[in-house]
Amino acid sequence: MQTVYLDILFLTNWIIDYLLLLVTAGFAGKPFRRRRLALAAALGALLAVPAFFWPLEGGAALLAKGLLCAGLCALAFETLNPRQLLRLGLIFLAATMAFGGAALALAALTAGRGLIHVQGGAAYIDLPLGILLLSAGAAYCLLSLVFSGAGARSKGGFVQISVSLGGREAQLKALRDTGNLLRDPVTTKRVIVAEKKRLWPLFSPEERRALEGLNAGNAAQIFQQLEKEGGRRFLLAPYRTVGQPGALMLTLRPDQVTLDGQPSRDYLIGLSPGLLGLPEGACAVVG
Repeated sequence: MQTVYLDILFLTNWIIDYLLLLVTAGFAGKPFRRRRLALAAALGALLAVPAFFWPLEGGAALLAKGLLCAGLCALAFETLNPRQLLRLGLIFLAATMAFGGAALALAALTAGRGLIHVQGGAAYIDLPLGILLLSAGAAYCLLSLVFSGAGARSKGGFVQISVSLGGREAQLKALRDTGNLLRDPVTTKRVIVAEKKRLWPLFSPEERRALEGLNAGNAAQIFQQLEKEGGRRFLLAPYRTVGQPGALMLTLRPDQVTLDGQPSRDYLIGLSPGLLGLPEGACAVVG
């Protein structure tokens, strides 16, 4: 085999692990922080270096792979819950095996040129950086398509959400909707849209009086009124719908949001002026 450069070996596996963790997050419907995914991918890439040069075999290799998948998922998704780790680890392992199978197939096709080498569960791809990034992006899109059907089915249904603000809490039953892609452009956080009255436990009497007058067209005016009342936790997020191509949504920046017991600070709460008309008593929509 030709000379192997450690920087290329590390970069290749960092990109692969990062994309596999993204696929895992999308399939599992798991909220994540990109820095955590990047850190976990870096750890996986670091461990891929000795695995490439000194590969394990048989049961030891399978055990090491399983532990690695669980460890990377624990770091990436900030959870130590055994049930969640098992589910995430199995999804990550399945995505890894799918990617590994594709890499082995490409390695066989390019055997005469020595461009791709897979050993010890690690991949070494001797391509220019630009082509490597394009290839990794194409592989990610393919994996996303393969996993999207089952992922859409697994992500359907309802999520129990707890919103915390200043020591107060509101409980929401949310419908998981992959069509909800709303993000705040300033904080880049995703927005959970909830009926405003279900959030009443979080607000002071003054804030409730101001929010009583909230409707689809006066979010900016209510925002200014809340600022005068000292409501510094509110933001405005632009959004588009079929009937409102350039509207503003009043959003709340909570202390913490918990989705099915998993805490996260990566969400804002968008206040819907009226009822959302969701089934089974749901009062919020989460992407």
